[in-house]
Amino acid sequence: MKKIVLLRHGESTWNKENRFTGWTDVDLSEKGIKEAKKAGELLKKEGFTLIELIVVIIIVGILGSLGISQYGKTVEKSRGVEAKIILGQMRTIAYQYRLDNGTITGVTDAGLNIGTSPDQIPSTCRSTHYFYYSIFSAVDPVISINAYRCASGGKTPQRTATLDDEEGFWIGTAYAVGVPTPYLQLTSNLATGVDQWSSNGGY
Repeated sequence: MKKIVLLRHGESTWNKENRFTGWTDVDLSEKGIKEAKKAGELLKKEGFTLIELIVVIIIVGILGSLGISQYGKTVEKSRGVEAKIILGQMRTIAYQYRLDNGTITGVTDAGLNIGTSPDQIPSTCRSTHYFYYSIFSAVDPVISINAYRCASGGKTPQRTATLDDEEGFWIGTAYAVGVPTPYLQLTSNLATGVDQWSSNGGY
C-alpha cells in the first residue's frame, strides 16, 4: 500500500515574527528545530529510509524552483505594461509633432516630452518607473522609440541579471556587468499608422 506524506518545515525565526519568507532562506527557531526532529522520528517510525527522504526532497526542490521561475517571469512580463502604455503615449506625441513640423526626422527626446523633470517621461531611471525611455531612430515617416528596463535607481525591484534563452525572459536577482539592457521597442510608421513591437526581454 502506497502512502502520501505531507510534511511542512518547522517554525522559522521569520515565521515566529510573522514575516514573509517565501524567497528568503532563514534559520529555524528553537521550536522549529524541535519540530523538525519530531518529524524525523515520525518518518523513521513509519519505515521511511534516509535515501527515500533525500529523493523526495530533491524532487520537491526541483518542482519548487520551476514554480518560482515561472512566477518570476510572469511578474516581470506584467511590468512591461508600463512601457507599452508610455510608448503608446510617445507615439501619439510623435504623430502630433509630425503634423506640426511636416517631418519626424530630427526630433529630439525633448520633442517627445522625454526628460528629467517629474512631469516628463523619464530619460533616466527614477523611483516611480520600471523603465526609462529614449528615441532610437527617427527618419520620416518612421520613428522607433525604446523603453529600457532599469538596473538601478528605478522602481523596485530593479532589472534582473541573465537571459533565459528558451523563454526570452530576464531572470536572476541583480544587474550583471556586460549583460545587455532588456528593452521594449515600438516602431511606428506615422504615415500609414502601422506599428511593430520588438523586445529582447520577453515583454
